[in-house]
Amino acid sequence: MRKSTTAALAALAFALLMALAGPAAARDRNGDRIPDRWEKRHHLSLKVDQAKRDQDGDGLRNRGEFKAGLDPRDEDSDDDGTDDGDEHAGSVERFDAATGKLTIALFGGGSISGLVTDATEIECDDDEARASHDGDEDRSGPSGDDDDRSGPGGGDDDEGDDDEDCGTEALTAGRKVDEAELTLSDGKATFREIELD
Repeated sequence: MRKSTTAALAALAFALLMALAGPAAARDRNGDRIPDRWEKRHHLSLKVDQAKRDQDGDGLRNRGEFKAGLDPRDEDSDDDGTDDGDEHAGSVERFDAATGKLTIALFGGGSISGLVTDATEIECDDDEARASHDGDEDRSGPSGDDDDRSGPGGGDDDEGDDDEDCGTEALTAGRKVDEAELTLSDGKATFREIELD
């Protein structure tokens, strides 16, 4: 009786562990920090990183569309006549290079501050690279449709990312911020990623 009780408890513990680990591990199979459920709803690949892709060509990448609750397949999700990518998150209010503190004035009012560290990814819109591209950076294939095919002509390669890494010198007052990701850890707010226009 004791062996069967121990075996039953072990089986229950294992099942509970699998139930907790299984869905959490399956939530973002491609590791792009966008939940699989959202990617499925918007017909995005679960195999290829979708974070920096822009299927609707509105200038706002999929991760930004996800965070803002927008549709990555509709260039003007709220139908207000302005493309999603033109509705910026805000602008740089000030950056103190000595302390690493960045303050962003939010588009909807108010502001948010956090630290910029060596680990912060800062990207700048590269107009020259965009102009030299054919303009349909993520619409591969003859019909311009983006699909989940891989390889040449497929819609899920990493070509077409016209942003370049830039340094803190780009954090000038008034510069538009398309996207920013702020994380909280150990009582500190730190920018993980900043995308500047």
